[in-house]
Amino acid sequence: MKLPQRQTLLLQVVEILREGIEDGTWKNFLPGERELSSRLHVSRPTLRAALEILGREQLISNSPGKPRKILVDRKISKLRPARRKTCVTLVSKLPLHAMSRNRLYLFNSLNRALQENDIQLKVLSLEDFHSDHPAALLKTLEKNVTSSVCLLALTSLRIQEWFMTNGIPSLILGSAFPGIQIPSIECDYPALGRHAAGTLLGKGHQTIVMILPEEPLAGDLETERAFRSEIERDGSPVRQCRLIRYSNEPEDLLTKWNRLRKEDPSLTAVFSLYPAAALAILTQLLSGQTAVPGEISIICRDGDPLCRWIQPRLAHYQLPLKQFASRLSTLVLQLVESGSLPMRHTAIMPDLDPGESLGDARVL
Repeated sequence: MKLPQRQTLLLQVVEILREGIEDGTWKNFLPGERELSSRLHVSRPTLRAALEILGREQLISNSPGKPRKILVDRKISKLRPARRKTCVTLVSKLPLHAMSRNRLYLFNSLNRALQENDIQLKVLSLEDFHSDHPAALLKTLEKNVTSSVCLLALTSLRIQEWFMTNGIPSLILGSAFPGIQIPSIECDYPALGRHAAGTLLGKGHQTIVMILPEEPLAGDLETERAFRSEIERDGSPVRQCRLIRYSNEPEDLLTKWNRLRKEDPSLTAVFSLYPAAALAILTQLLSGQTAVPGEISIICRDGDPLCRWIQPRLAHYQLPLKQFASRLSTLVLQLVESGSLPMRHTAIMPDLDPGESLGDARVL
């Protein structure tokens, strides 16, 4: 038995226009926007968003300044077994199985909200593709993807530039790189970076190492700038922020970490952006009989359920996931409904879970 669906106004307009095209209401061209808007009793922005969806489905042409031509043969279109549904495409550097549990929670909540509105969620992973040529890649894949909007997660500067240049309705889950005019929803990385630095300095730590990947995302760069700026704010020669930039291999991180500890024995604290790197450092310290947090404190920017299971419990920041998921679903549905969002960045500040790996600096 079919369950009733709560469709948005935009989806209803798309469905009415599809039926009109297939039933022969219009022969070669659609009427102008003013006539369609008046006939359907909808606003011009909602109508344009619906026409954009039909254009992506290759039912009509959307050429600026020209009438919208019907591209399908009505007899053929009536024989189609099923109409393609409106969908949201998640574009990500990583496949779902490689993502953190927090992100999976967000995507699962979003998928439920989309299903209630009869909208599909598709996943497009760019993991196996060369990052130097995303434009050529996406232009090829665009022909095979029918989507009203795209959600960009863990994407590089080149990918964000491509979506901005091509005007595809998008929302960035995370931070936008400087110059990217695409709305986003993210953790408040600048505030988090300042808070982490202030927390460590308040506990007497003066030499702190920050651990981040060699190929940072936009949010990583924002965190780094804020963290370093807070530590170096008063120009004190005592305060130092050392950096370790590591590749995807844990051996690379641990080699650089051991080298830095020998070079600078005054190091007393670690601020790692990602839990995997923090766990690698923690296990290395414990295996070498180094007391945590007695000799070295560790704090992690991103949270993971594993942070609560290891001993000592890893100090980390945790987003209010229910609030974040609700806001994400609202923005995506608004983007599907209207075809655009106001150009602003929604930032949510996480809470600090002090765990057991964060303590006062040792007395040298």
